Amino acid sequence: MEQAGRSEARSVALAALVNACLHNHSVQKATLAAGGLAFALATLSLEGKDRVLHVPPLVAARSAGLLARLSPLPEALEAMARPGVVDRIIQATVRSSTLGGDLYTNATRAKRVDDAADDLAAAAETEAAATSAANAAERENLVRVLGSILRSKPPVHTAACDDARRLGSPAPSSNVPGVTTTNDGKDKIVTTARQLKLAEALISFLPPAREDGTEGVTTTSVSLRPKWLAPPAVTGNVCVCLLHLLNGEGSGHIATQIVDAGGIPRLISLFANSGGEGGALSARTNAAICLAKLARDPMHKQMIADLRGMEMLVQVGAGLPV
Repeated sequence: MEQAGRSEARSVALAALVNACLHNHSVQKATLAAGGLAFALATLSLEGKDRVLHVPPLVAARSAGLLARLSPLPEALEAMARPGVVDRIIQATVRSSTLGGDLYTNATRAKRVDDAADDLAAAAETEAAATSAANAAERENLVRVLGSILRSKPPVHTAACDDARRLGSPAPSSNVPGVTTTNDGKDKIVTTARQLKLAEALISFLPPAREDGTEGVTTTSVSLRPKWLAPPAVTGNVCVCLLHLLNGEGSGHIATQIVDAGGIPRLISLFANSGGEGGALSARTNAAICLAKLARDPMHKQMIADLRGMEMLVQVGAGLPV
C-alpha cells in the first residue's frame, strides 16, 4: 500500500511537471537545473524486477514525457546526445519493442459497459487499456526524443571530445545536474550494436503490411489499410530516426537489419496509407525518403520494385533522391 502511494505521488508530480514545462522555457530550465532530466533517465533505465516493482507504466510514460518536454532546450538535448546517456534512451526504446507493435488498438479500444460495477472482467479490461495507453505514450515520447537527438547530429560535444582526446585529456562531461557521461574514446553517439537493435525496434513500431492469404505481402495487399495504425507522431519520428541511422547509405549493416526486420513492406505500406496534412504527410514523405535511400542498393531496389514501391516513389515526383 505504501509503495502504491509513493508511485501515485510520483505520477501526479510528474504529470504536473510535464504540463508546467509545456512551452515554458523558464520552467524547463528550472526543471533541468533541479535534476529533472537525471530523474527521468534513472526511472527509465531500471530493468527487470526493479522496473516491475518500482516503475508503474504511467510513471514511465510521464518520465519519457518529461524528457520530451526538456528536449527543446539546447543544453538538455546536448546532454541527452552524449555517450552513455543516449544509450540509456535507446535501451528504453528497445525495451518498448518487447511489448509488441500494436499498443494503440488496445489503448483506444472502447471500454465495456457493464451493469455490475464490480465486474472483474470489465475492470481487468479497463486496466489493460490503461496500461497499453501508458506504454504507447512512453514509446511515442521516447521516439520523439530520439528523433530530436538524431536530428541534432553531429552532436555539439563531438568536436570538443575529439580535441580533448587528441590532447590526451578526458572528454568534457555534462554540466546537467545528475547526468553523468562516459569518457571512453571508443564511444560514439550510438554504438553499432545498439544501432542494429534500435533499427529493429523502430521497424517493429511501424504497422505490418497486409498479407494476401498464403501469398504473403503482394503488390495489391501492401496498399491496403494495415490491421492497426500507429500515430503519425510515432511513424514520422521512426522514419526520421531510420534516415539518420542509414546516413545516406542503402547498404551496410543498418540497411540489412532494416530489410531483414521487414522494413521494406512496412515502409511501403506506411507510404501508401499516409497522407493528408500535418504529421501524416510528414510521415509519408519520410517513409518515401527511407525507401529511396534503401533503393541505392540494387538488391533492395529490386525488393522495393517487386511491391510496386519504385512505381509509387516515381509518382511522388522528382523531388526525392531515388
